[in-house]
Amino acid sequence: MPVGSADKGVGLGAGEIMFTGDYIYQSIDWSHGVIPLPTPQDPDEDYVHMGLLNSNILNLGLTIGLNDYWNVSLSQLFVERCMEWTVLESSQHHRTECSSSDFVNSKGGYLGDTRLNFKYLLANQGKGPGNRVFIGGGLVIPSNNVLTESPFLQDGDGHYPEHRHFALSDGSYKI
Repeated sequence: MPVGSADKGVGLGAGEIMFTGDYIYQSIDWSHGVIPLPTPQDPDEDYVHMGLLNSNILNLGLTIGLNDYWNVSLSQLFVERCMEWTVLESSQHHRTECSSSDFVNSKGGYLGDTRLNFKYLLANQGKGPGNRVFIGGGLVIPSNNVLTESPFLQDGDGHYPEHRHFALSDGSYKI
């Protein structure tokens, strides 16, 4: 590749095309203490909460050199994030579940946000090693894998209904 890094695709010449891919696996072993709940209808969850949060993330991208100065890149996240609840007691706040499935307050799926980016080569040292300066901007197109309401909302009786805390997107377009 003439310049830049494979994940950014900067520096492609006119008509050049580059495909990129990154895979990440992450496992978080988490725990927290007692959750005191505010009403008599909800008994305190007076035990240690613990589990695993595992993520498989694949980021696929396509970059095209529009000319010797402009590149356009499109990338798409494919994700499955799963929480494994490792406690015998049941909880309103935690359960074994994955982001690929719908739940009371969330839309499931595997697609994360899509990114469309444009980069312009502002200054170029020439071929080979040297300094280059790029400017760019883009758009983040959100996926439908979102929380449909806050997991921290209480119902009319002051207790917390079942809910999910994680999704693949916040549902917002970004520039």
